[in-house]
Amino acid sequence: MTISFKLIRLFFIALSALILSFYLPAVLPGGLSAGNVYTGLIFGIGFALAIIFGERLLRYGNLKTFIVMSIGLFFGTLLGEGIYSLVSILPLEKEVLGLLHISLLLGSAYCGMMLSAWSSDEIALSIPFILLKTAGQKKKDLILDLSILTDPRIIDLANSGLVDNHLVLPRFLVKEIQTLGDAPKAKKALEAIKKLENIPGLGLRIIETDYSEIKNISDKLVKLARSLDANILSADINRVQQAEIQGVKIININLLANGLKPITQSGEQIEIKVQRYGKEPRQGVGYLEDGTMVVVNGGADFMGETVVCNVLSVKHTGTGRLIFCNAPDEADKSEPSPSQYFVSDYETVPK
Repeated sequence: MTISFKLIRLFFIALSALILSFYLPAVLPGGLSAGNVYTGLIFGIGFALAIIFGERLLRYGNLKTFIVMSIGLFFGTLLGEGIYSLVSILPLEKEVLGLLHISLLLGSAYCGMMLSAWSSDEIALSIPFILLKTAGQKKKDLILDLSILTDPRIIDLANSGLVDNHLVLPRFLVKEIQTLGDAPKAKKALEAIKKLENIPGLGLRIIETDYSEIKNISDKLVKLARSLDANILSADINRVQQAEIQGVKIININLLANGLKPITQSGEQIEIKVQRYGKEPRQGVGYLEDGTMVVVNGGADFMGETVVCNVLSVKHTGTGRLIFCNAPDEADKSEPSPSQYFVSDYETVPK
């Protein structure tokens, strides 16, 4: 069953207008006059629209933010009352004391909420239920970075249902993308965000937390991941190499895609176009359609040609798979070590 939120909002506007159009004429001078009825209608509609606007703003927050804000408001108000009890003994006029009382309450309430927001990680550690996660929940949230938003595969991954309610989009990243203007990368990222927001059941969360003292976006993402105890979802291979140093786990979509590629078995035959020479004499190198590199013994004799090769073995590396095979007229040979191709060759896969 689909719930119509628009219908609920329209009903609330009509109900507010109806109630206030009867209530205000009963309390305002002039009684049930046309002016009072119109005033009630206008006031009721305006009140309802203000409430709906506030409800729309709540979509950018979450329950954790509300709880942290409430804690800050409570203790800030107590602090304001405590300070006022000390200054109220001063020989000041009643009006001045009243203004001072209100100012202290408002100022301390705001400072309390902001201090609670800044220290939300410590509050979460001292009051674990604020995290709102069950003890048995093991799956961590995934914070999106710019590289993954410009990779069209993120939409397919989101539609798969594997990451429902676990994708997190930092507000500071959205602002950074907007500063790029009409750059192609910015357009792709903004289009991806719109598509992610429209995926039913995905539950994309926008986090308002920012670290104004940090200028580098990558450093902000790392700090946010540490604060939320989350992982970073990226399409940048360089992030994987930095993960251990940063102390944050990076989930790279390229490694995920490589892990889901069909596994070629030893003894099978594959068609491959030899595109360049390999590291060893008479070796050729080609690529499958998905970018997997194939090292062909005897392939140097077929440069630029498409040949049917016999697969010797498949080696798994940190950046994908390497397939070693023999050219048609080549005797069985043992394949060379894939370490020769790990850095310099695999990263030159044609796009």
